[in-house]
Amino acid sequence: MTKKAMIQAIQQTEAAMFLELKKTERVCGTDNPLTTQLRTRWAVMDELMKTLGIAMDITLPDNIEATNIICERVAAGIV
Repeated sequence: MTKKAMIQAIQQTEAAMFLELKKTERVCGTDNPLTTQLRTRWAVMDELMKTLGIAMDITLPDNIEATNIICERVAAGIV
């Protein structure tokens, strides 16, 4: 596996985790134990990416969908 492929795999994993977190927040709320667990898992991945100098790829479909969920919640006054 090349360095570029490893970075892309990490970015895709992070994006999938972020989307799962945002979907769970939408359904269960931000204080739900499952949401808290998913947030912790995602935060560890985010910290790893920062340590490795890997930027979030905001163009990935999962990140676009997660951003849309955030925008919907902001527009609804939920966040």
